[in-house]
Amino acid sequence: MPEEEFGYITHFNVSLTSLTTTSSDVSGTSENFVKGSVPVILDSGTTYTYLPRSVTAPLFARLNAVDKSQSSTSVVYVDCSLRETDPNLFIEYQFGGPSGPTVKVSIADIIFDDVQRLVDSGSLSPPKLPFPMDSICSLGVMTSSSGDVHLLGDTFLRSAYVVYDLSNDQVALAQSFMNSTRTNIIEIPRNASGVPLATGQPEVLPTGVPVAKKNNGGERLAIGMGMGGFLGVVGVVAAMVMC
Repeated sequence: MPEEEFGYITHFNVSLTSLTTTSSDVSGTSENFVKGSVPVILDSGTTYTYLPRSVTAPLFARLNAVDKSQSSTSVVYVDCSLRETDPNLFIEYQFGGPSGPTVKVSIADIIFDDVQRLVDSGSLSPPKLPFPMDSICSLGVMTSSSGDVHLLGDTFLRSAYVVYDLSNDQVALAQSFMNSTRTNIIEIPRNASGVPLATGQPEVLPTGVPVAKKNNGGERLAIGMGMGGFLGVVGVVAAMVMC
């Protein structure tokens, strides 16, 4: 979005329209924890992901996690054994509506073995928890403070393939594949009108959020600031636009 004083882009907002947990082994697919849509910022300078309480409360209940992110310790406690008891459990993020791209984040990748070390050093004293004291880990998703912006940090971004097209003020998102054995690098030409292969269709965004919408020909994304406008995405990428 444009920085008000200088007029240039300082961060990238995308519209999070769905967040669910999915598991092929144990727990199945949850309900959508996002009601409507939530503007979130892609922030590679932030380690964790910060979401509103309306999203994290049902998510943490699903994971049997204990939220102390607003306390002085700033920890969300989770049972370390969840990585073994439900190994194919993912948090699935979707952007721009039901036709938008999804990015799946493995729960195993965002459960951290850092709590016990802090307990042993006397730096942390966990509250009473619904899982054994020798199986306490922290979760890489936290609750945003009231009034704060919501951030998708490294615990989200390392599962996403993100292309920033600064010439056209667009972002393209897709699932990352860390262990791919082939490459398919597509150059973005200097004067390109957008990210190659990025296509879109309209979805409702909150009032005042920057949007992308189709032009009259319906073939390309037109850039604009909308008041209750549209963000369009289909296929493997999503275009998120700042003006």
